[in-house]
Amino acid sequence: MPGVPMTAQIQGLTCRLAHGPSGATFRTVPPVDNGGDGSSFSPTDLVGAALAACALSTMALQAGREGLAWGDASAAVEKRMTPPPRRIGELVLVFDMPRE
Repeated sequence: MPGVPMTAQIQGLTCRLAHGPSGATFRTVPPVDNGGDGSSFSPTDLVGAALAACALSTMALQAGREGLAWGDASAAVEKRMTPPPRRIGELVLVFDMPRE
């Protein structure tokens, strides 16, 4: 299975990420409490957001494969960091899955 090419380039504290196949781009910036300006997702924020997106996408794909009704669903994520050295200590996900 071929890999997915992606790139990351940093200027100051802003990191620009690019997805090779689609050309989609976005940026990350450290949070205020870690010396950044908090103007975008931080790299560790992406971990939580990716976990929520992965879980919802996986459920939607599986529902489609099994012919199950799948309405709109959402997830809220709270990222909890540890004291220094800073790292993700916990990701709390809460799913909202309407009955339909």
